[in-house]
Amino acid sequence: MEHQRAIEIAMREAQDILWDSLPPDSPAKPHAVRNLRLLFQRGQTRLALRQAPDSLLTFHARAVQRILFDDARDEDGIFAALVPVLDDPGLNALLGLPPNSRITIVHRRRP
Repeated sequence: MEHQRAIEIAMREAQDILWDSLPPDSPAKPHAVRNLRLLFQRGQTRLALRQAPDSLLTFHARAVQRILFDDARDEDGIFAALVPVLDDPGLNALLGLPPNSRITIVHRRRP
């Protein structure tokens, strides 16, 4: 259960980083990609992704990890690929966020 909680926290932080960098043409994209990589390189996050049982939340987090460290993509490609994963309605439901929460929260951090 501890690993699931670590993944949940990482995914919430990842959404915050992404949402703070919207709109997609924002000059903050490279900074966001760097911060997301640092988040997914943290020991606690890496350990949780390796040891957590398979769940929908874990699959979302592993997808984010694969995108972040895909050497074939540049930073714009990484950012573009992350948006549909981190803004997925199913992920928002798993995290207890209301549908379309990004639309109402995009300009402020979540509580």
